[in-house]
Amino acid sequence: SKDSKVKEGILLTLSDLKYAKVGTLIQDALKNSDKGLRSTALGMLKEIDLSADELKAMTQSVLKSGEKGEKQRLLKSLGEMPVAKTEAIFRTLIEEVRAKKFSQEIRMDLADAVTASGSKLLIADLQSASPKGSVFEEYSDVIYGGNARRGEQYFKQNETGQCIRCHTLGAPGTVGPDLLHIGDVLDRKQLLQALIEPSARLAPGYGNVRLVLKGGQEVIGILEKESSTELVLRTAEAEPLRVPLSRIEQRENFPSAMPAMGTLMSKHEMRDVIEYLSTLKK
Repeated sequence: SKDSKVKEGILLTLSDLKYAKVGTLIQDALKNSDKGLRSTALGMLKEIDLSADELKAMTQSVLKSGEKGEKQRLLKSLGEMPVAKTEAIFRTLIEEVRAKKFSQEIRMDLADAVTASGSKLLIADLQSASPKGSVFEEYSDVIYGGNARRGEQYFKQNETGQCIRCHTLGAPGTVGPDLLHIGDVLDRKQLLQALIEPSARLAPGYGNVRLVLKGGQEVIGILEKESSTELVLRTAEAEPLRVPLSRIEQRENFPSAMPAMGTLMSKHEMRDVIEYLSTLKK
């Protein structure tokens, strides 16, 4: 067949059937120009009798020039292989994490692979090398590398997150803001903050704010607009209240009705949702 999807299916089926020469076919597929077939073959490396040196060379090549899916498949395969063959590779990659040179896009996949290896020493080593401190550093591996299709499925269908219950895509929302073009409004780090600290940033028209002005005056209202120079609040008065930032002594955002999603979503789900939301642009 010339259809790459059919080829992928054949390769996987022959593997399931324990075909004696499947290793040769996998090696041929690894050299194929079709990225889908190549990616499938990378997920089957445990079925090939590669030496540690051959595996190391392949890892370096794929991580240097492969596409995201290929890198993710490779790391998953490494986690399924004997630690005796992968330990040196993992230690090299962990040192790259420690030196902040490892791709943020696939750092979570490395963590999954190291966990799958079952090596307590490697797991502890990676934990010590991973960023710590602020919540953004601890969640930094979810900003890139997600699957937009899975993220869309979570956003629209997941019963735990219930995103679509409060947010809309192209229609005025009654509880939460419309997210149709949120990718133009927030960058990936801001999307992460909106998920783990929903009260830190208020969407115009959907959050209450309390201000203490210089001189002691207190103002409470719904945030209508925020710029680099002023806040515009909707209060009990007929006209919106415009408050220059230079007059504000203290600001307090009232808690958002949206829960902190870090308690409801796994890191993998969060990574997929961020990938999906980042695609929502005009």
